[in-house]
Amino acid sequence: MSIRFISKLWETGPEKQSHLLILLALADFANDAGECWPSMATVARKARMTERGARKIVRQLETKGWLYIHTGGGRHGCNKYHLNLEQKTGNDKPGTELPTEQNSLKPGTEQPKTRNSRSAKPSGTIKEPSSKSARDILREILREETADDFIEHRKKMKSPVTPEAAKRLVKKAACLPDPDAVFDESIENGWRGIFPKQQNSAPLFDLSEHKE
Repeated sequence: MSIRFISKLWETGPEKQSHLLILLALADFANDAGECWPSMATVARKARMTERGARKIVRQLETKGWLYIHTGGGRHGCNKYHLNLEQKTGNDKPGTELPTEQNSLKPGTEQPKTRNSRSAKPSGTIKEPSSKSARDILREILREETADDFIEHRKKMKSPVTPEAAKRLVKKAACLPDPDAVFDESIENGWRGIFPKQQNSAPLFDLSEHKE
């Protein structure tokens, strides 16, 4: 148990109660460096919530910068969590986001468009955009938060979900009793595909076998 981290959390932790509770649960296992590797089931039990709810909050805390997750970096293959509490009081997101080029423009101005003078003139043929994005397709069977989390998870793995891949995922997962839980488990374990709990020995669908 890291008394220093627990004390710091009580003073400057996140305002949202569920977020604070999960961080306190992790801090209870953390060493002096703020590192710990408890199973998600253990964290959920300590925080008095479901495993699925705890897993979702952990990902939200990672997005907000309160902790870093090293997939499979802990003992026995568990994820390793590194608490990050160096931030100002009342700031729900430690650190400062660097503005993107688009955000750095003055209000009312447009992003300048460049065109190679030697490039061919644009053809008269206009390609119709895809009617549905990967997110829209996943939302057919998943909750909005789960779909967004899975898309972000795949981006971090440098294997973004395309609309065609999303269609295949939906087709394979539509028959599952709880598709959200299966996708949540894949995110937690750093998998590209989805693994139904009744068949953990083999993936129901693994995108790593399909090159987009």
